Amino acid sequence: MLRRVINPFLLLPLTLGMNTFNVLSSETKNYIDNVLEEKSNITFINYQEIEKLVLNNQELKSLQNLVASASFNLSSQIAKRYPSLDFQANGLPKYVAGKKYNSNSPTLKTSQFTANPSLNIKWDVIAPLRGSEIKIAKTNYKIAENNYEIKKKDLTQEARIRYHKYKKSYEDIQNKKFTLDLSITSLENAIAKLDAGIGTKFEVLEAEAQLSRDKQSLNEKKIEHEINKISLKEILNVKGDFETNKEQNLIGFWNHKLNKNINEGLDKNLSLKNLILQKSIKKSQAESFLAQNKPNIYISNSLSSTFSKGDSLATNIDSEKSGSNYTNTISLNFAWSIFDGGQNKNSFKSKIADAESEKYALLLALIFPKSFF
Repeated sequence: MLRRVINPFLLLPLTLGMNTFNVLSSETKNYIDNVLEEKSNITFINYQEIEKLVLNNQELKSLQNLVASASFNLSSQIAKRYPSLDFQANGLPKYVAGKKYNSNSPTLKTSQFTANPSLNIKWDVIAPLRGSEIKIAKTNYKIAENNYEIKKKDLTQEARIRYHKYKKSYEDIQNKKFTLDLSITSLENAIAKLDAGIGTKFEVLEAEAQLSRDKQSLNEKKIEHEINKISLKEILNVKGDFETNKEQNLIGFWNHKLNKNINEGLDKNLSLKNLILQKSIKKSQAESFLAQNKPNIYISNSLSSTFSKGDSLATNIDSEKSGSNYTNTISLNFAWSIFDGGQNKNSFKSKIADAESEKYALLLALIFPKSFF
């Protein structure tokens, strides 16, 4: 009886020990898997590849979508040069049933299926407004491309600055570690001198204070290094961890004169080109208002047909009776808005004034070019 009671108590610690071992083994395995997963997601960042890595930036992807939107809008405006084709069907099919009673004539009956498809073609041969709309769409597309390139260059420059800050903070940590080792050695020497009777306690306190300051400075450099790391990951949109080349190499040097830099910067600056394009858009918008008072000439072709089966308004219904007819009409059409009370003329003057304001903004940019670099 006593043996039956003791056996369960002896097995209980063994069971708990095995469960604990299984839990620890599972946690250790999960930790190893996580470490291996982090290592597999490590991205290597090289200075020469920053321009490629910056393409993953979210702001740049947003501008890329705007470029695609401007491209589709341009294609939409260019499509207005081509004819349009419309198909329409009223009742496909349509069934009509009824009776017509008259005391002086026989009763007429209707039971008929009909279908009325039509095909319409329209081609704007002369559309003054179309040219301005296409020109505006082309200019907006160029502006969208320039905005993308401007943002790309700015992000690349900022990413390179953050890269250098990250590398510098890493070297600062190494220097602080070396300084900390020197402080530890100085403290050991001060203690040894004090024990030998050739030093003072003040020297020991001074060495301890210097060691404390170096430890604090090392922690600050580590925090700064981590901040620079997060900043670099943010602009490059790196999800996991990353590594860089530990070696510091001279990338190059700038050997150009200031006046040459300014002149070439003005020739190639995309922000200045955008100002010129904005002025061009305002002029195209002004021309579009005048175009609304010019005549439009277009060709239209309409093909309509009717198919029927059954009788309509007949004394006896013949369900097998069928018929069809079609009509094709082609015409040259003319439309001209002659007078609108001066609305389009005043709108034209308004847009011309807006275009002149862009000219002054361009002159300001030429006078103070540094604000656009």
